[in-house]
Amino acid sequence: MKTILNLSLVLMLGLFTNQAMAQCNAAFTSNSSASPTISFTNMSTPPVSSSIIIYSSWNFGDGATSVSGATHPSHIYSAPGTYSVRLITTVYDSLTFAFMCTDTVINNVVVGQTNTLPCEALFTMRRDTFNFNQTSLSCVFDSYASYAGGGSITSYAWDFGDGSTSNIAHPNHTYAAGGQYNVCLTITTSNNCTDNYCLLVNVQPIAINQFAAYITGTVVPTPTIGATVYLIEYDAVTQSLFAIGSQTTGSWGPQQGYFSFSNIASGTYLVKAAYHSYDPAYATHLPTYYTSNALWSGATNVTTSPTTPQNITINMLAGTPTNGPGFIGGSVLTGANKTLGTGDPKHKLTALLFDVTNNEFVAMSRTDINGDYSFNGIAVGTYKVFLEELGKTMTAADITITASNANFPNVDFESNSTENHPATPTSTSSIQKELDIYSLKTNPVNNHFEIMGLTGGETVKILDLNGKVMKTFSAQNSFSVADLSAGIYLLNIQNNGLFKNMKLVIAK
Repeated sequence: MKTILNLSLVLMLGLFTNQAMAQCNAAFTSNSSASPTISFTNMSTPPVSSSIIIYSSWNFGDGATSVSGATHPSHIYSAPGTYSVRLITTVYDSLTFAFMCTDTVINNVVVGQTNTLPCEALFTMRRDTFNFNQTSLSCVFDSYASYAGGGSITSYAWDFGDGSTSNIAHPNHTYAAGGQYNVCLTITTSNNCTDNYCLLVNVQPIAINQFAAYITGTVVPTPTIGATVYLIEYDAVTQSLFAIGSQTTGSWGPQQGYFSFSNIASGTYLVKAAYHSYDPAYATHLPTYYTSNALWSGATNVTTSPTTPQNITINMLAGTPTNGPGFIGGSVLTGANKTLGTGDPKHKLTALLFDVTNNEFVAMSRTDINGDYSFNGIAVGTYKVFLEELGKTMTAADITITASNANFPNVDFESNSTENHPATPTSTSSIQKELDIYSLKTNPVNNHFEIMGLTGGETVKILDLNGKVMKTFSAQNSFSVADLSAGIYLLNIQNNGLFKNMKLVIAK
């Protein structure tokens, strides 16, 4: 009898210890599809590898729910759009059925489009050579885009960062004063695709006699469709980097992969290239600085003058991803002393994955309008995640992928005016806990939209892509946007000093 009692006591103590130490990790992936049926892969991990039962509670974002132990559920949506899908993972001990732990995760799922980007807004910028003088601040902007999903561009919406706008394809804009401006282009296509692109540019008055140098070169491997090449200048006073020009490479014949920056001022520059997202090389090659470096801090300077023109070759870095069980993802959070404004959230910021063991970059990801990035299928090993942004110092996040600990969905970064660094786990978890309750019922929307999870004390703002507040609401059941034009906006929800930003697409 004493042996039986001692064994029972050991089992009970072990159970209580597991309950006290148990930590679940809810995670899932999904496919974005043109079909209304979306498949989900439950990647949640329990606190121990045996003696557990996992139950999954799904909210598919359209009012439908499911509670089951299914590892890979699927759901049929009645309309295209972006839905916030919530998974609650609950773990019980399989011997005693005692509760061990629970965790929640929310991801956006796109319904009604394939993995191939249906459209992408892009533009180039150059100084207007017909207006060179001591006071001219005239720039030419040329839009171009892809339409992998078919259709053509039906509207252009430019914001030049100084309060001026335009709705034509190739505007010429003159700034009243020199400075740094966040220029944004939003396009809408005939098949109802909307996308935006922003570029931080430096515009300064330059005399005509300064424009006598040039930089030419090629991108290798040669892009099949195209790449964008950026001419970047270092400002020693502000210790920042700004684009002063950009262009797309030639796409046919001897011009394929070729670029040329002519009539530029003598000086020292950085040159960066990135394949268009619809070019086949985009999936296998990283954005690269001359000579061949993924980070601006390791790039090679290009010095040019009328007597020393430069012809360079940018050897694009190839990512070498391998198949594996790992997942790394997260968000870029605003710094403690930073308020919502121009550039927030960090849309299309480059996240780079570095394999420490093999000493090479293996993959890249771009943050979406919510500041989210992700890497899938990562092999077991040790990695660093860099958030590359012009002119900012970087502190990498260190991650070790193992067979038993392969999912890291909350590798968040904090961004301020001078640096990007990993957010502390405490601040990340507390913010996530407060803000995960909010989601859009449907997205895109027409004249009205609804936010799920509002409690009544929130302030809701709609901002354009340069941070300008378009509308402000108090919490309510339905929000009217009938007076706003079609396009992409930032939806900002404030509650008790915390912010949550979401992409809002108005399609009319």
